[in-house]
Formats: sequence, C-alpha cells, structure tokens
Amino acid sequence: GMGLQLCASAKVKPVKYPDMENHWAKSIVYKLDEYGVVSGSDDGWFYPDGTTSAASFIKMVVTSLGDIYWASNYINRALELGLIEENDFANYDAEITRGQMAKIICAAVKNPVAYDEYSIKSVIYDYAEIPEEYKEYVMQAVAEKIITCYEDGSFQPWRALTRAEACTVIVRLIDRNGGISVPSTGEPGNNQTDVSSNASFYVATNGSDSNDGSINAPFATIAAAKNAVRAMNEAGVLPEGGVTVYL
Repeated sequence: GMGLQLCASAKVKPVKYPDMENHWAKSIVYKLDEYGVVSGSDDGWFYPDGTTSAASFIKMVVTSLGDIYWASNYINRALELGLIEENDFANYDAEITRGQMAKIICAAVKNPVAYDEYSIKSVIYDYAEIPEEYKEYVMQAVAEKIITCYEDGSFQPWRALTRAEACTVIVRLIDRNGGISVPSTGEPGNNQTDVSSNASFYVATNGSDSNDGSINAPFATIAAAKNAVRAMNEAGVLPEGGVTVYL
C-alpha cells in the first residue's frame, strides 16, 4: 500500500486556558493570570462562566491590593483590612452573589468618588429589588464604574458572580486604585533614607526580567517585581510607604 509520510512539526506551545480562546473576558483573565491574581483549574481550563466562591473572590481582592507576599490567610487579612465583617458569610465556600461582591469592592476602593444618588439609581433598573444592606455599595460601585448593570439595566444582586465577572471587577479595581501596591512589612530596618530611586517598579508586556524595573526598562513579569521588592526588604531599604508596581 501507499506509505504515509508524517512531517515533524515544530512543537506547538499548548494554549493556556483553551476555554478562554473566544471568550469576551480573554484579555482580562490573561492579564490577571500574569499579575498572579488568578489561576485556572488543575485540568488547565479556566471555566470563566462558572461561579466564584466567597473565599476565592476575597483572595483575588486581597491579592489585587498588593498583599501577595505575606498574607497566607486571605480571610483573616480581609477582616483586618475591613473588606469583610465577621458575619458576612456563613460559608466561605458558597457562591458569592453580586450584592456581596459590591460590598467587598467598595471597601477595597481607595478614595471613593462622590456621586449623585438620584442619577445612579436611575440607571439601575432593579434598584428596588436590591436588599437594603447592599444598596449603598451597589450605587457606589456603579458610580466608580467598577461594576456595570446587565444590558437590560438590571443589576441582579442575587445572581452568582461568574469567574469572568469577578476578573473584570478586579482589573477595574486595580486600575481604579492606580496599580497593585506592595506593602512594606513595617519591620524595623525598613526606614533607612538610602532607598535608591525605586519606590516604584514597572511591569510591561514588552519588558524583560533582566531590566531594572524602571519606567524605561520595565520588567516582563510581576514575579520579577516581587523578587526586587523582596530583595529591597531583605536589604532593609524598602521605603516606608511600600513600593508601587505599575502594570
């Protein structure tokens, strides 16, 4: 019979999160993956339309605020930061609703904007159905442009937050807060005046991890910025206000 000849092809790098290929939140998810804020499932998929547990959303928010390094217990850290209160969740593994998400997001926003209550209410079609305890948070989050209503103008506070929605909200929160900032550990020895000029590092897709992280020579990954911060911390030259990482 005819011999079938096989051509050896160059090895194709598997696509990260194949289920994100044609999804509306693709660039958002990849961005957060780069920041180290989210990761996919063990099977390599992301499941953007699956729901988010309270615990994983809280972890995303805490991480987006820059507590990537020392917060081993995100829930305790969130309580410390005032992002959540003791009795907000009976079960952290349960799905988080959009109303609950709004409350956490508002606590995480630095310098909240002032807004006109009447004009914000008028764009939320189902405002009357939002539970009293979440109304102010939903209004604030909509005013901050961190959360948007659905196409029909409804907010749907009871609806479970999807992973893609969670990622979108977190990216907007990071932008709104001016980047991910890295906290100083507050240990003695961090307050030397010799800080070098780097109170901020820059990370860009066209950067390189062999760069110094300055605006003209950015790092490529957030991991490189983390290592630089860690090195500054160990050398005792971390500025008192911490270091901001711009993405």
